[in-house]
Amino acid sequence: KFVYISTDKAVNPSSVMGATKRVGELIVRSFAHRSETEFAIVRFGNVLGSRGSLIPMLKKQIRRGGPIRITHPEMTRYFMTIPEAVQLIMQAGAMGTLGELFILDMGEPVKILDLAKDLVRLHGLVPGEDVELQFTGVRPGEKTHEELVYEQEELVPTQHNKIRMVQATSGPDFEWLRGEIQTLLKLCDTGNAEQTKQFLMEMAWGKNQVPI
Repeated sequence: KFVYISTDKAVNPSSVMGATKRVGELIVRSFAHRSETEFAIVRFGNVLGSRGSLIPMLKKQIRRGGPIRITHPEMTRYFMTIPEAVQLIMQAGAMGTLGELFILDMGEPVKILDLAKDLVRLHGLVPGEDVELQFTGVRPGEKTHEELVYEQEELVPTQHNKIRMVQATSGPDFEWLRGEIQTLLKLCDTGNAEQTKQFLMEMAWGKNQVPI
């Protein structure tokens, strides 16, 4: 069994992190049809309470007396708890065989600004008065709203009522994908970061004619 942990940032990626996760999905789907190993993929949202995650960072800013720094007033994210993340991995390992992709039903995305205000109130303070809210602007490679699936991906229910599955396809051609990765490695060796990043993004977006 092999469970690959991906992220919602892999859908129409705008950052290197998202692009590498998307290429990872392609690699796993390619191997799923060439190996006796059973493969599955999970796409995480933001995991509440995990190291470096949003809520501990906001709490730290509140305890410091502010300001709370938020990139954009309309920014939203999907959230899941640590137990939900663990269950998703375990269930995917049990159900997945040919590179199927599993996604937790995380409900509606949460507006970060609303979450920050709620945390301030939970500390007995008034947002905007006791604790200043600052908007710092969307950073390079950061999206205002994340997506969970591509347009062509069809979600179907599973035996677990909170987990949905993207039907597995044959995946990208293995030899084609290996050639693309070799090209990417050669670009890395040149030290040309911009050219390497551009090629990686093109791989992730399917601009190099990904045969799926």
